Amino acid sequence: MKQMLNNLLTKLMTFLSRLNDNQISIEISSEQNYIDIIIYVKSVTAFHIKLQKKIHFRKILKQIGPFDTLIVKQESVIIRLYKNMESLDRMNPFELY
Repeated sequence: MKQMLNNLLTKLMTFLSRLNDNQISIEISSEQNYIDIIIYVKSVTAFHIKLQKKIHFRKILKQIGPFDTLIVKQESVIIRLYKNMESLDRMNPFELY
């Protein structure tokens, strides 16, 4: 698990370093059930499309956990990594976001 998370972060940082966007901001937030990696860029839509095209990134994200996902907001893209899979099985899918 730790190796996959390291691989995910390495792929993400490599991807971000290759973008032609000089205004990238990253925050990491931890809640009880999940960790959010929040990425602020100028063009959220273009960034999300480019990130979705990265097959290795998506594959690693799903290997870490089947509920882990990308959340697109108006000003950011959030990579949500859930910590406790047992509690997720009991949740309604609409409660995940």
